[in-house]
Amino acid sequence: MPEVMHRLGLTRENLIEKHLKPLLRARRVKYFAHHGKVKDSRKVEALEVRCNALDMAFRLEGSYAPPAAEQTNKTVSVIVLDVPRPPRPGMPEGPATIKIKPTSSSVTSPVRDAVANGNRKPLPPAK
Repeated sequence: MPEVMHRLGLTRENLIEKHLKPLLRARRVKYFAHHGKVKDSRKVEALEVRCNALDMAFRLEGSYAPPAAEQTNKTVSVIVLDVPRPPRPGMPEGPATIKIKPTSSSVTSPVRDAVANGNRKPLPPAK
């Protein structure tokens, strides 16, 4: 393919000078209409075209890192360990329980007060 392009005059230098460089200065015309009639037009930079031209220039120059090689054989190994632990010395058998006593504080709470007093009656409705 490079031979065909060279024979047709599409050398690397020619492509860059005549086609890529003008794309880096690309502009477009924006039209502003009101009630179906064009009222104004302005020339603005064609940012999408410029961005694509820069991307092409960097790819041709080789500035980008080579794409990562994909792994064709992707496997996942999972090992599930559900082994009971041996008893530890000084620890009781079975699930550990923690007893918590509510502490007194300056803030009163009907729930905290009911639990602290051992009251299991339903609480009054909230106001």
